[in-house]
Amino acid sequence: MDPALWSGLPREIVDIIIYQRIMLFGDFRLAIQLAIEPAKIQLLRTLVLSKRWDSKKIDELELSWLIRYNLQGHNGWTLSRALAMGRLAIVEHLFYVYAYPRSYPFNDNAEIDVAAAGGQRHVVQWLHEHGGRATGDAMDLASQNGRLEVVKFLHKNRHEGCSTDAMDKAASGGHLEVVKWLHKHRQEGCTPDALDEAAGSGHLAVVQWLHRNRQEGATTEAMDYAAAWGDLAMLQWLHAHRQEGCTTSAMNMAAAGGHLAVVEWLHENRHEGCYGRGR
Repeated sequence: MDPALWSGLPREIVDIIIYQRIMLFGDFRLAIQLAIEPAKIQLLRTLVLSKRWDSKKIDELELSWLIRYNLQGHNGWTLSRALAMGRLAIVEHLFYVYAYPRSYPFNDNAEIDVAAAGGQRHVVQWLHEHGGRATGDAMDLASQNGRLEVVKFLHKNRHEGCSTDAMDKAASGGHLEVVKWLHKHRQEGCTPDALDEAAGSGHLAVVQWLHRNRQEGATTEAMDYAAAWGDLAMLQWLHAHRQEGCTTSAMNMAAAGGHLAVVEWLHENRHEGCYGRGR
C-alpha cells in the first residue's frame, strides 16, 4: 500500500502502523517509507534495534538508512550485506567513516571473501586496492558459485590462492567453465569429491569432463548419489565408463525415493543388491 495514503493520519496512528509493519509482518521497507518524517525516526530506530525483520528483504534504501543513523552494533552486518549485494558506495562509506578494515566484523570472514562469494568483481577490485583482506576462501567461494571473472581477478592480483575445494565445489555446482579454468591455471587440483558430487547433482557434462581430464577418480558415492536422486542416465553412464561401482545404499536410497526405474535397473545390471528395509 502507498504510504502517501496515510499522510493525513494522526501521528499516533502512523506510529502504530509502523510498529505493526515491522513487529508483525517484518515489512521494514514500508516502515522506512512511513518514517521519513524526523518525528518518526526514534520509533523506527527502536524497532530496528529489536532485530525483528527479515534481512533478505533489505536493499540499498535500508542499508543507506542504517548507515545514516549509525545504529551501533549493526555496521558489521551492514557492511556484510553491502559486500554481498555489490553496493560499492556503501562499502566505501563504511571504510572511510568507520575506519574499516581495522575492526573485524565478519566472525573470521574477510571482506574480500564475502564480496567474492557474491560475485561482486568491482567490489573485490576496490577492496584489493584499499587494503581489504582475503583468505583462500575467496577463490574457493567464487569458484563454488561459478564466478569465473572473480576467480580470474583473484588469481592475477592476490596471493592467497585456493584449495581443492575450488574445483570440487565448482564441479558440484555444475560450473564446467570454472572447472576447466582451474584445471588449466591452478595447481591445487581436486579430490574424488568433484566427480562424486557432480554425479549426485546431475551434472553429466562435468562428470564426463572430469573422467577424461582428471586422475583423482571417484568413489562408490557417485553412483549411490545418482541413484538417490533417481538419475538413471547418470547411473548408466557411470556403470559403462567407471569402475567404482556402488553399494547397497544405491538401491536402498532409490527405493526410499520412489525411483522404481532406478531400482529395476540396479537389480538387472548390478550385483550389490539392497539391505534391510530397502529389500
